[in-house]
Amino acid sequence: MTLICEPDPDAAQRLATVVGGEVRTVDFLPNVADLLGDVTLIVIGSGIPLGKALQFSIRLRLAGIAGGVVLLHDSPDTELRALAAAAGVREVVASGDRVGLVAACRQVQDALPISPEPRGGQVLSVFAGKGGCGKTTLATNLAVTLHATGRRVCLLDLDLELGDVASTLQLVPKRNLASADPRARGLDAAGVADLVTPLQHGLDCILAPDAPGAAERIPLALIEELLTVLPTIYDCVIVDTPARFSTHVLAALDLSHHHVLLTTPEKPVLNALRLTLDSLNLLSYQQRTRSIVLNRSDPQVGLDGPDVERAINTPISAQIPSSRDVPASINRGVPLAASDPDHPVSRAVQRFVEERVPVPDRTARYGATTRP
Repeated sequence: MTLICEPDPDAAQRLATVVGGEVRTVDFLPNVADLLGDVTLIVIGSGIPLGKALQFSIRLRLAGIAGGVVLLHDSPDTELRALAAAAGVREVVASGDRVGLVAACRQVQDALPISPEPRGGQVLSVFAGKGGCGKTTLATNLAVTLHATGRRVCLLDLDLELGDVASTLQLVPKRNLASADPRARGLDAAGVADLVTPLQHGLDCILAPDAPGAAERIPLALIEELLTVLPTIYDCVIVDTPARFSTHVLAALDLSHHHVLLTTPEKPVLNALRLTLDSLNLLSYQQRTRSIVLNRSDPQVGLDGPDVERAINTPISAQIPSSRDVPASINRGVPLAASDPDHPVSRAVQRFVEERVPVPDRTARYGATTRP
């Protein structure tokens, strides 16, 4: 059923006529908890104040309700569309655009994610507000370290345009995210297997597309389905994200148990982290679900751990020391956590896993291995 929220009764009736099908109109934004389970599409008319509409979309998303939001606005521009996407709005349509409204409603309904239950494994998204912080390096070493504890792990490269997981691990994939059939619905374990590139027994990768322009053809629904299905197959899913809040990244953050926020001890990077924390707070993500990791920690650069905490007004969860062995390991294509588990960098990642990603109670299914 489609719910239309518009205070002007004449405008609401016109919208109902355009949308068609089973429609209910209300002149207010309902409480998220009061929404019925059969509401799959919510059209917010231009008569609803923009701020209230965006807050409603945020609450809807955080409540895990699988209903898509289409927002009508008198003069939507690029800035508004970006703001709406950050709040979880699926489509923004100009008021009076009947054709655009019908197309947006159809697109949202076709892309509705499957229910996120049941979920067994944990999803960790690794994010940095600025590029060059070592995000992919941390993601790959986290994946190796978690696998060494006996967990089955999948590393998902969500940097759709500039993904580095394949090159960092020197993989020559036969498949990647672009291999998924965009017409397929209801991704299952067999569909996941068609996207996976094995790294070790019990440690798999799903890689970013490698062809120019392929990133634009990765539908949001595919990422939502993947992050719903993968935790039913793997004990841990590590998501390596780009340094921006795209709709795909927001979907990953929504479906993650934990946000690993990476920074380095440089003021521009710390400023970007501060903006990231403000954005996450604005989007109502819980602070207890995040950890801040200080990478390339080196007292000789002039900013130590306490300095960083004062700069961002937030405690850090882990410090990874600076080492020239890290780029050397990248050039070899073998994460330091695999080639030298006793290295100070590897031990720092191990401590983070022990403190922030404890082993689940269920019996581990895979023993510790190293890449040959």
